[in-house]
Amino acid sequence: GRSRALAQSRRMAACGLRVLAMAYGPSLDTLTFAGIVGLEDPPREGVVESVRHLEKGGVKVIMVTGDSKETALAIAKRCGILGGGAVAHSVGESNAATIPSRRSVSVEDSSEDEYLDLDAMSLDNSSMDDIEYGQHALSGSQLDAIGQHNLADSIVGVKVFYRVAPRHKLALVRALQKRGEVVAMTGDGVNDATALKAADIGIAMGKGRRGTDVDKEAAADRR
Repeated sequence: GRSRALAQSRRMAACGLRVLAMAYGPSLDTLTFAGIVGLEDPPREGVVESVRHLEKGGVKVIMVTGDSKETALAIAKRCGILGGGAVAHSVGESNAATIPSRRSVSVEDSSEDEYLDLDAMSLDNSSMDDIEYGQHALSGSQLDAIGQHNLADSIVGVKVFYRVAPRHKLALVRALQKRGEVVAMTGDGVNDATALKAADIGIAMGKGRRGTDVDKEAAADRR
């Protein structure tokens, strides 16, 4: 049922998977739930080492992503942004940590006999992660509730921002600068251009994509 699918979705997200809900029907108003699919989007190689070198150099690393809270916390743990005990202001997307293997898993809501064994993937840590690291994470909606005037003081100690929109990235850059931080922003999509331009250091990543070209222009033409 609905509760089972939601529970499995949270467990899959807690492993760092991006969870998609699947449905079918004659129109968007008449859909039948078919199941959920977990996609693994492996972080780039060398990210763990890069984060470690940055932290040793006194750079605070912050992750800003559109992913869910469970997925964001899982990825942040893998790349050492959370739980690493480091100094851990570079702001970037959630392309972090090396995952040993690429796999996809799915849950179909068809019979009680079907069971997705996620224990081997250590997905039962969702609630523990929330207790241990929840104070280090804020959502885009929470940033909206805080407001611009109190944002700079409210994000002290926060290392993960999830479910964010482009406006939140810009707001975070400005809030960090208001606190006297020198902000480096990484980005590889069109939605990152505004924040890249506002940052003290704009870093356009990737190649062969239109978004990357826009980011390169923004990074080269900052404030």
